[in-house]
Order: sequence, then structure tokens, then C-alpha cells
Amino acid sequence: MTYKILGNKLIINNNTVKFDFEINSVISKEDIYIVLLDIPIDVNETDNIYGVNVEGEIIWQVENPTISFSISPDTQGYKYYSNSIYVQLSMNDEKIYANTFSGMQYNINYKTGKLHEINITK
Repeated sequence: MTYKILGNKLIINNNTVKFDFEINSVISKEDIYIVLLDIPIDVNETDNIYGVNVEGEIIWQVENPTISFSISPDTQGYKYYSNSIYVQLSMNDEKIYANTFSGMQYNINYKTGKLHEINITK
């Protein structure tokens, strides 16, 4: 499948999905496009990865780490889990990884947007 990025628009087979922010990068896996958005520094948006199908429909938004890993507000480092935007998207051994500004790396289920494993990269 081919796709094109035009600012905040992703075009897949003549289907267009428009996001609120510019698209940083896209990874295609099977019939799902994983989209990382660039979030301006003055905007409070953290879960900035989306899954889009070939019809141009958003089928999921990445799950917040505090939900995936049952991290409560009294947990040490809670703000790093709950408030850090994603800045990089990659695929390694058929797994999708997302890195945050604060140095966390998560494995994302590309079909659901749920997080499966966590690593510290800094």
C-alpha cells in the first residue's frame, strides 16, 4: 500500500485522514498505518500515536502507560509515564516501538494501540 504525508494529512489510496498536528512519521504494518504526530511544546497532548486503516479511519489512539501498566499517581516517576510525549517511532524484528521525550521506550501492539513492554533508554 502506498501513502503520502502532506503536513497534518495522511493519504492512503485516495483516502485522507486529517490530524490536529503535523505528522512526524508513519510506519506501515500489514493494513495498519501507525502515525506519530509532532506536538508543539505549548500543547498538553501526550498520547500522540494513532493507528489508521486503509480506508483512512483512525482505529485507535495509543494507550497511556499509566493504564497499560497500572501506574498510580503515587508511583515514583509517575509524571514521566503520564506526561511525556512520543518523539520517535521504529520497527525492529516486526515489533513497533515508540520512544518518549523522557527516555521511555514502549512496544506497541499495532492492531490495538495497547502497550506491552517498557524499557528505559536514558
